[in-house]
Amino acid sequence: MLRKMRVGLVSPHPPGTGTLNEYAFHFLRYLRRKPDVGEVILFCDELPAGQKYEFDNQGAPVTVVPSWSFDAWGNALRLRNAITAAKPDVLLFNIQFASFGRKKPQRRLACLRPCLRGCRAFPPSCCCTTLWRQ
Repeated sequence: MLRKMRVGLVSPHPPGTGTLNEYAFHFLRYLRRKPDVGEVILFCDELPAGQKYEFDNQGAPVTVVPSWSFDAWGNALRLRNAITAAKPDVLLFNIQFASFGRKKPQRRLACLRPCLRGCRAFPPSCCCTTLWRQ
């Protein structure tokens, strides 16, 4: 019998305020129902005090790992460390320029994150949204 996959998903998610959170909500809902998926590890943004991530009980369980704060300089390192610690079987990225911040350095790091992931053991897959914006 094959072992079910532990899927890592780097993405904003409701109630977070990231621009791709609604897409991530629906993507995660269907991903959890795949028979090959045993767990989804959601690497997401930190929420303000009093808010928390909630999921229905249908499908694979979700482990939430808050891995970045919007506009913070240390996001790339924090995300790499969180991914390395969780050890997913595969890693999916649902990010865009504005996923990690308003400032250009944070935006560039967001788009380079799949390349700079520093987690060579995990095959990455990307869902690229809004690749170029002037």
